[in-house]
Amino acid sequence: MSSIDLKSYLYLVESNPGELVGRFDEIYSQLDDAAAQNTLLLYKSMALVSLKEIAAATDLAESLITAQTFLAELYEFHHKYDKSILTFKATLSSYQDYICDMHSSKIEEYNKKDRRVRKTLWEPDSSAQTEKPDSYRDRKMLIGSSQAIAKIREQIKQAAAHPNTSVIITGETGTGKEIVAYMIHEQSSRARFPIVAINTAAITYSLADSEFFGYVKGAFTGAYANSKGIFQRAQHGTVFLDEIAEMPMELQAKLLRALETRKITPVGGNTELSFDCRIISSTNRDLSAMVSQNLFRLDLMHRLNSFSINIPPLRERKEDIAILIDHYVSIFALDMNLEKPKINPAFYDGMTRYSFPGNVRELINIVERLMIMFSGEEWGSHQLETLGLSDIAAPAAIKGLKAKVVSEERKEIIEALQKAGGKQKIAAKILGISESTLTRRIDKLGLHSYTLRGRQK
Repeated sequence: MSSIDLKSYLYLVESNPGELVGRFDEIYSQLDDAAAQNTLLLYKSMALVSLKEIAAATDLAESLITAQTFLAELYEFHHKYDKSILTFKATLSSYQDYICDMHSSKIEEYNKKDRRVRKTLWEPDSSAQTEKPDSYRDRKMLIGSSQAIAKIREQIKQAAAHPNTSVIITGETGTGKEIVAYMIHEQSSRARFPIVAINTAAITYSLADSEFFGYVKGAFTGAYANSKGIFQRAQHGTVFLDEIAEMPMELQAKLLRALETRKITPVGGNTELSFDCRIISSTNRDLSAMVSQNLFRLDLMHRLNSFSINIPPLRERKEDIAILIDHYVSIFALDMNLEKPKINPAFYDGMTRYSFPGNVRELINIVERLMIMFSGEEWGSHQLETLGLSDIAAPAAIKGLKAKVVSEERKEIIEALQKAGGKQKIAAKILGISESTLTRRIDKLGLHSYTLRGRQK
C-alpha cells in the first residue's frame, strides 16, 4: 500500500487507535482496490479493532461497520466462507456495541434533562393553582382570615417543601381535610403527577387488597385484565387515605409493610412492584386513643404521622364565618347564574351564634339552600327562621335582652342612650354588649333618633 503499510496499520490498531481514527478516511479509500492477501489481513485487523475505542474518539463507527461488512464479502468472494461467517459475526457484535453506545448516550442525555426537570419541580406549579375549575366543589381553597387558617397555610407550605414526608390531617367532619391534602400536593414537586384519593371507610375488606395493590389477569373471577392499585396509579404523585382510622387491622398490617418497603404485590401476582408516592392521610378520630384500645397499630400511626396538621372546628374560628358566607354566595351565584343577595348584619350575627356541628360543609349546604330559595333578596332574620336557626343560644348579655318583650328591650336601649348622651359606644358598655350588636338592635327597633348622629340630622 502506498500511504500506509500493513505493519504500520497494525501498530496503530494496537497502540494508537486515536491516530488510526484520524487517518480512517485515508485508509478506507484504499479498500476499493484491495485484492491481495495482505489487504485481506488489513480488513481482518480492522474487524478486530474495538468499536468502543474508535467510537470514543470519532463518529466513524458506522463507517467501520461498513468496512467490516465489505471484508466479509471479500472473504466470501475468495471462497473463504468460514472467515466470512466469522467476520459477519464480528460485524454484528460491533453493531450491537454501537447501538448500546447510542442508547447509553441517549440515556445519559435523558438523565440530565430529568435532573433539570426534577429541580424545577421543587417550585410550586403556579399554572395548576391558577386554573379555574368548573364548580365550587373543585375549588381546592382554604377560606378564612383567622390565625388558625394562617397557621394551617404555613403548615401546608412546610409539608409541600418535603415531598417524601408522610402527613396526617386531623379535624372534625366537614372542616376541609381533603382540601388541605390537595393543597399540599399542588404546592409540592409532585404536583405534575396524580393525586389518588380513597375513602378507606367505604371499601369492603374483600375488595381492599385489589383496590390498594391491584391485581393481575386471572387472579379471580372477572379479572379479565391487569388492574393497577392506588399506589401504582399515583406513581410519583400522592396517595390520600381518607378516614384512615376506619381501616381494618388486617389491612393495616399490609399497608405498613408496603409503606416500609415501598413495594407491593398485586393480587394473584408473584412479582413485587416498586412505587414512589407521598402518603397523606386524614381522620376525625383520636388515633392515640385507638392505639390504646388496640384498634389501630402504633407502628402504622408513627409511619403516617411524620408531620401533622390539625384543622379546628368552625365554632372555634367564628371570624371566618362571614368570609365563608360571602365566598360561597359568590360561588353559587356564578355556578347557578343567580343574583347575589344583600346580606343584613342580623344574618351574620345569627350565623356566628350557630355552633355548626357539620362545620364548613354544613355552612356550604346552608348557603346553597338559601341561594335556591332567596336569591336576589335581602337575607336577615327571616332566612334564619326559615332554616330553624333563630332560636340558637346567644351570649349571656344578648340573651338577657331577648328574654324581655320588645317594649322592655326598647326601654332599656333608650335609657342607656340617654345616659350616654346618644353615644353608642358608651351605651353599649352600659348594656354590657358590643357596639356592633347595639347598632343592629337600634336598626331593628328604629331607635336612630335617640343616637347622637340621629339627633344631629
